[in-house]
Amino acid sequence: MARPKSGPDGLIRLYRRGIVVREVAESLLSLDVGTTTDIARCFLTAHRFDVVGVSKEARLLGFVELNRLAPGPLLKSVQRVKAVQILSDDAPIAELIETLSFQERVFVKSLGTTAGIVTRADLQKLPIEAVQQPAAGEPAAGA
Repeated sequence: MARPKSGPDGLIRLYRRGIVVREVAESLLSLDVGTTTDIARCFLTAHRFDVVGVSKEARLLGFVELNRLAPGPLLKSVQRVKAVQILSDDAPIAELIETLSFQERVFVKSLGTTAGIVTRADLQKLPIEAVQQPAAGEPAAGA
């Protein structure tokens, strides 16, 4: 999912117009349902992910969590995405924060497809990136 430009100017614009879920969402990567559990474990570990989507013929079936991968076919480990775990990409950030107060992650629906994911840690990224980026016309740190 595309993110807005970071930096103090970008952050001010976000707060003025209201931050929505798409601003902090990450793209939901997925593995094919035919992927082995070992490959899924390697993928999750290599990318330092806790969760990855599982799809069949480009349709999301659910997700798997690294710490809940069962031996055998990947399908044994798939958890369905529940309606309470889904928010629209244009939902206000306040709704996201409320939802994340009682669950670990939120899946993000964009144009009718579950295309993103937000975890509690993702809420920290936007403000941190904004402070790390120089304002327009300022040199980057260490330059």
